[in-house]
Amino acid sequence: MSNDAAGRHTRFIVLLAALVALGPLSIDGYLPGLPDLAGDLRASAAATQLTITACLAGLAIGQLIAGPLSDTYGQRRPLLAGLTLTDIERVAATVGRLDAHFNAIGGGALLELATAYIDRLRDAVDGCTYGPTVEQALHAAISDLYSTAGWAAHDSDRGDLARLHHAAALQSAILAGDKRGQARAWSNLAMQARTEGRHREALQINRAALDSRQARQDPRIAALLHSRLAIGHARAGDRPAAARSVLAAEAAHDRFDQAPSAPP
Repeated sequence: MSNDAAGRHTRFIVLLAALVALGPLSIDGYLPGLPDLAGDLRASAAATQLTITACLAGLAIGQLIAGPLSDTYGQRRPLLAGLTLTDIERVAATVGRLDAHFNAIGGGALLELATAYIDRLRDAVDGCTYGPTVEQALHAAISDLYSTAGWAAHDSDRGDLARLHHAAALQSAILAGDKRGQARAWSNLAMQARTEGRHREALQINRAALDSRQARQDPRIAALLHSRLAIGHARAGDRPAAARSVLAAEAAHDRFDQAPSAPP
């Protein structure tokens, strides 16, 4: 057996053990809290003990439902049946940790990891059920991850892949209705173009980003985009336009503490 196959086999065993342990752990973790539960709800001990009966009944009935689902759809799809905002919060926390590692050690070493995580999230998009709120939050998290993967690809001297990731970040931000994510993706595309020597394209991208209402109303986004626009004008040799963009960036920066961020 190869090392990869052995690793997958071990992970599968650990997953099965965790699933089997859910029932006992739910009871063992619940029993010590029964007295406090009775006191908080002002219920009798007998009434609070009925919640244990309900838990056991739920576990038993769940076997009757999960078994046929597993036989019909396999083991993977029932486990990925639904996503909640709690799941999305864990995804966002993971993306945040990847960003922190990116800032600490650079992106090249994280490219493969970020790409693999993107594939997992895209599987969740296609294979899970969720409501509109979760759908938007999921696409917003995917957009952030694509942005991180884009700069990881840039650090790995893979410009074509970086552009694809930044474009995918913009697409996911649009699907999420995330105006901040859209502005970030536009800014990343502009900076990617500038680092590759395509200064006119970078200027056009920045202008397109500044046309959005969110960019105009959020001073942080406006300051960033105007700063990038100033750099583009300076690289193109247009000093008056660069000066105007610097003044616009400074004006937006002065609004940081004067106005709250615009709603998404």
